[in-house]
Amino acid sequence: MAQFGKADIGLIKATAGAEQSKFVDSNLMTGMAVSGLVDELNKKAEIQAGIQASIKKDIDDKFNVPTGNLSKQFTENLAKFLPGEKNKYANVTGSGVVAQNEQNNIINGSNNYMSSVSSIMGKIQTNSDTGISNGPGHDPKTSQYLNQIDAGDYEVVTTYNNKGEPQPNVAVPLYVKPKGSEFTFTDAQGAAGNVDDLMAKLNQDPNYEMSDDETRAYDAYNAADVKFYDWEANSRLENGDINPASYQYYNNTTFPLREANSDQAGQEVAIYNENVSLLKNDADHEAILDASLYKDQWFGQVEGYSGVDLQHTLFNDVSRDKIDNAYGDLFVNQTGKDPDMYKNTDGEFITMTLITQQGGEDVATNIQYGSNDWMGLDDSVQKKLLQMHIKGEDSNGKYNPDSNSDFHKNGYARFMGNVTRDAGLIKQREHFENKGVYFDNGDGNPINKTTPKGSNFTTTEIRKGQAYTYHKFDAAFPERLLSDSMGFGNIEGDDRVGLGKIELALKEEFPDIEFEYPSGGNIIKVGGEVFDFSSTDMSKKQQLKRLKDHVHKVNVLSDAEKSIVDNMSMSVKDEDWKKMRRKNHHGPRSVAEGDYLTFKNENVSGMPTFDNPDIEAGFEENYGTNSVTGKLEVILYDEETKMYTVKDERGNEHQVDEDTLYPNGI
Repeated sequence: MAQFGKADIGLIKATAGAEQSKFVDSNLMTGMAVSGLVDELNKKAEIQAGIQASIKKDIDDKFNVPTGNLSKQFTENLAKFLPGEKNKYANVTGSGVVAQNEQNNIINGSNNYMSSVSSIMGKIQTNSDTGISNGPGHDPKTSQYLNQIDAGDYEVVTTYNNKGEPQPNVAVPLYVKPKGSEFTFTDAQGAAGNVDDLMAKLNQDPNYEMSDDETRAYDAYNAADVKFYDWEANSRLENGDINPASYQYYNNTTFPLREANSDQAGQEVAIYNENVSLLKNDADHEAILDASLYKDQWFGQVEGYSGVDLQHTLFNDVSRDKIDNAYGDLFVNQTGKDPDMYKNTDGEFITMTLITQQGGEDVATNIQYGSNDWMGLDDSVQKKLLQMHIKGEDSNGKYNPDSNSDFHKNGYARFMGNVTRDAGLIKQREHFENKGVYFDNGDGNPINKTTPKGSNFTTTEIRKGQAYTYHKFDAAFPERLLSDSMGFGNIEGDDRVGLGKIELALKEEFPDIEFEYPSGGNIIKVGGEVFDFSSTDMSKKQQLKRLKDHVHKVNVLSDAEKSIVDNMSMSVKDEDWKKMRRKNHHGPRSVAEGDYLTFKNENVSGMPTFDNPDIEAGFEENYGTNSVTGKLEVILYDEETKMYTVKDERGNEHQVDEDTLYPNGI
């Protein structure tokens, strides 16, 4: 559901410069009055060689200073930055257009810098409010960085963009010195403890035997300690400046807000409500748009989002379907049943970088989504890589939420376009079902208001009866059996496809229709109508449709069948219609690779065994026992578990759900 909070942009701008925005932190940050800041900056400005006393006031009037109180880090940064900008302005020579333009660029750059400083300070203050909580777009690392900022564990660094414009950045250390008290365990006696307690025990008794849980916590603490000291050794450059590779940088655009932006969340909810929740009359419910048109609306909304604001939206569910299934969660957990979610604009699956340790060194490997290498990864590793992709995280733990933002803006818009259309169709069904004029047979025209003149049946009833007959026919004579060697009327033992099964199936499904099979050919006769599947006048598919339409024309439903039809649901997408389609007179069938979604099974049966262990290991390495590729043979369907048993090209059997096996419908 939509998450609303106090940290919207309007609030930040309103509070950043107000008197009540005074920021004082008793730990590492100190407040400094504006007047004191101005005095400090002016003192430094006066000693700049390029600034003459006669023009000092004019320069001071042109350059803005932040309102409100600043942290110690920002105060120290501006005490260096602003005099330097004034000095650059004063040193511009000449009075022509070029010189004036240069001076204007310096003033605008500096004033924009000050505006960004005020905005960042407003965000820092807002995030420190004890009454707010982390929004849906956060992750443990981002939360850690914000906690470090709250504690004053950051520096302010000035960088310049590709236009030469200055930007203030909050630089947060990627690692903090671990605290033994935060690494907890349960000892052999069942008592809770932490690494600080454990190290005290070890100091008293060097022979103390740690439990498995104590060992785990102790090793985790030591690993974190090593990471911190490695980071500390590389955190500074030779000139004393901080090493950018060792810090997480946030500018005004990318600075993360703890809570979701309420203005944005409200606008997103409004899009959903306009297209779904607020539908009222027949005209509203008839005018459900194509998913691509809804996609355009959603993209227009998120196109301008950036940073963690975008993350909050990606991991927030604004729909009113009472199911928490945000785009970001589905993407990371691979539960969206949409393979296009992982494809780029060229239709190719995305590639991610996996870092592994080999011989004590980090080794980077590019892995494409859905490949054999991908399928061989543990679920936890897959999720981590997908989370890194959507968060813009690199192997060092640094975040740039905008790294893949274009990809995910498009993905989110497409996803929400489908969500909006699906929700609209559900409301459409509810609305017209209540009026008795709804039946969805899959042709895209579920609303059946017009009753044929002179008919005793409504359009809905007629279409429903037709769908029932068609489902029976497709079960008896599926299109997949069409071939040059079907052979109707074959004798028992004939090796052609027919083997009499089509005849028997048609007779079982339509016992009151007399089907004739002239010997020696692919011909079916019904009454006076002949359906010749060996004819060159039309394709076998066309001939099959002729036969199906004719069977529907001459078939008369019994009273028992009429009762069944009456009790069938009002959409062929529902379970009772799917059950009809699962009826199989013709044995197991195959599903080609690419027609089913990629999946893997941790409990594989049928793994080949080898006398040579090296060969077995090589097989497992190359093919992966849990990866599923190639053509699948459908063995059976379990009505209780709602799962299919399938066999892959290596003879391994797997359990797979219907949506994965038949993503486009059974």
